[in-house]
Amino acid sequence: MTSKLDKKKKLFIASYIKHKTHISKACKDAGINRSTYYRWVGEDDEFVRELEEAWEGYLDDVEEAVKKSAFGYVKETKEEKLTYQGEKIECIKESYYPPNTTSLKLIAEAKMRHRGYNLTL
Repeated sequence: MTSKLDKKKKLFIASYIKHKTHISKACKDAGINRSTYYRWVGEDDEFVRELEEAWEGYLDDVEEAVKKSAFGYVKETKEEKLTYQGEKIECIKESYYPPNTTSLKLIAEAKMRHRGYNLTL
């Protein structure tokens, strides 16, 4: 579907995504007042659809981060080091991040209610 939004609205949507759905920061980047944002929400269904799509993308990112945290992961970074002879060599550094039980609990409570896990705050 081709978007028919004007440039200001497209700029707002891009900023909304960039700032992880933070409305005030997106308004500032787009050069609009927050009241303009709310007017657009009330008047433009396509704008609302684009916002909802951006929000779903944000939720996907959050879910991915929680899963990564829950199960632990290894992060690899490449570094250049010098040997004692002055040669440059590339090394891979691994950092281990262990599973986070709080994140595991969140996943279980959100996705496994049918198995008896219930959200209790």
